[in-house]
Amino acid sequence: MGPVTESSNDIVEIESKWYFGVCLAIAALIGIFTWKNPPSPNLLGIEVLATILILFLFGSIRYRIDKNAITYGALPIIFVTFFPLWWPQSQLREEMSREGGPPCGGRFEKISFRSMVLRS
Repeated sequence: MGPVTESSNDIVEIESKWYFGVCLAIAALIGIFTWKNPPSPNLLGIEVLATILILFLFGSIRYRIDKNAITYGALPIIFVTFFPLWWPQSQLREEMSREGGPPCGGRFEKISFRSMVLRS
């Protein structure tokens, strides 16, 4: 079966797996082209705007895509743009480099029923 299926009322359902595959390919391309230099913050805004417009357009016109596929397809694209913009200045990265591991590593006790009973 092809990527587009037609129903009897002239609404064309676009298969979610094809849309999600295209989103993953776009995320991979953005990741490749922004590997050394972080992307512009404007790109992140454009991606979020495009996601909102796609949710409205493909949820209400003749060509339809499942809203979950649109949302989950947009996540890798937005993540690939957001992470390089956020990570270099993040407090989490600074704490990890200072402590040599996860910032909360070793600070939390193992929570069990026995430890909770013994504390009270």
